[in-house]
Amino acid sequence: ITPNFNLTPLNICTGSNAPTLSTSSPNGITGTWSPAIISNTASGTYTFTPNAGQCATSVSLSVTVGNSITPDFNLTPLNICTESTAPTLSVTSPNGITGTWSPAVISNTASGAYTFTPNAGQCAISVSINVSVTTIAATISEKCTSKELILQVAPLSNSYNPSEVDYIWKNSGGIEVGSNSENFNVTEYVSGITNPVFPMNFTVTILG
Repeated sequence: ITPNFNLTPLNICTGSNAPTLSTSSPNGITGTWSPAIISNTASGTYTFTPNAGQCATSVSLSVTVGNSITPDFNLTPLNICTESTAPTLSVTSPNGITGTWSPAVISNTASGAYTFTPNAGQCAISVSINVSVTTIAATISEKCTSKELILQVAPLSNSYNPSEVDYIWKNSGGIEVGSNSENFNVTEYVSGITNPVFPMNFTVTILG
């Protein structure tokens, strides 16, 4: 009698959980395996020898252990600003490993770690990326310098470094005005307008 184990050559990943070798075949042949436990670090052949008195033949299973692949995403820690547009997490790495992310979407309100788990059967390992969400908080003040009205942005506490951000000033019509600076010269802006209408409203967007 031939023990009717599934003897299809087995491929496993280095360090993965290796299957257990049963000492009884589906058709009832008992015996021992040599080696008795499948290695998850080295390829090899495993032979089942039936116990005496069963009129059964020995059978063998070939096991190949492959090196685990690391999904080659750019895993440099990511810094984004609160409520900015967060990047999308790709479910396929540049070197072709498919899988899922947990959480699946990067939050733009809270820092956290995101773990990529490869789909089964790819001999690949999980990887993670850390995302830090930075809150940019600021106040706008007015000051007069040499008879000119200046609007000035200042950070609240240490929410950002003024020299490491960009400033976009806009008028009430959403048109960009001024320059990329924490200071906006209102007097200079008004002097360039024919028949200015007051009051005037301005907004500033701070990009980290």
